[in-house]
Amino acid sequence: MGPNWTRTADQLAKLLEHWQGAKAEVWEYSAAHRQLLIRFYREGTNPTHSLYLLCKDCRTVHFHAYWLDTQIRVNLKSETEHSLSDGDRLRVECGALSAIEAHEVVHLNSQGT
Repeated sequence: MGPNWTRTADQLAKLLEHWQGAKAEVWEYSAAHRQLLIRFYREGTNPTHSLYLLCKDCRTVHFHAYWLDTQIRVNLKSETEHSLSDGDRLRVECGALSAIEAHEVVHLNSQGT
């Protein structure tokens, strides 16, 4: 991954805490590559500034396409077993999680893995 993606659980937790209450939308999903990319954003002076959350090696995915007032919960069960939820709006079980704040659009094929 590129240098701006989170590398530790603490970095990820700090970013997610900062973005609580934002709007969220599933940005891209690839069943074949088992990857989910979620975009978090706030309307305002800088509408392109976003947090992108990348879920890799997804085993379970359930999501609404779009939702308001995010309250993301992450459970890092082990190095390769993570769960992510936001009430009934999002439920993901995956092998890896990372995030990046960006002023430009991020895509699955541009995240450097």
